[in-house]
Amino acid sequence: MGVRALLKKTVALMPAAALAFAACAAPLPQTEGTGAPAPQFALTSVTGRTERLVDFRGRVIVLELWAVWSEACEDAIPFFQGLQGRYNRRYFEVVGVNEDEEREAVTQYARAHHMNYTVLADPSRRLLGELGVDSMPTTLVVDEHGLIRGRWTGYNSKNAAEIEATVKALLGARAEAPVQSP
Repeated sequence: MGVRALLKKTVALMPAAALAFAACAAPLPQTEGTGAPAPQFALTSVTGRTERLVDFRGRVIVLELWAVWSEACEDAIPFFQGLQGRYNRRYFEVVGVNEDEEREAVTQYARAHHMNYTVLADPSRRLLGELGVDSMPTTLVVDEHGLIRGRWTGYNSKNAAEIEATVKALLGARAEAPVQSP
């Protein structure tokens, strides 16, 4: 086959390749607040360390807003543990933000449930208020630039699949990076 014939065949296949690529690219969910900057925060972790949103800049973040009294929040813990374990912390982090007033109770709960991700306390509920959270759990995916890219209320298998698909889409090739411990 000559160069001209090969070039002609390649050009003819380009539209089909473009359509196939577009079909594989998962669209990000169009949920309330999508594209808005995530509110800045400075909250204390269960380890006593102050964490700020800017500390996570450059990483995709799953911001899980939860409470110890919520059964749905407890049901979601294994999903978030698995999610944190599947992706490299250099590029990705699950951050749980708890609304309960007693930090010690939150710390004990996090230890008892073997939470392998960052857990922060928001006893004043300031961050929850800024985000308009009125139901637990509420999950947001924040991109590496600090923009909210998806929001889900409640926990179920459909939400879990959408959350992970959004994380994978934002991570791109970095989703395949070897997992590193904190």
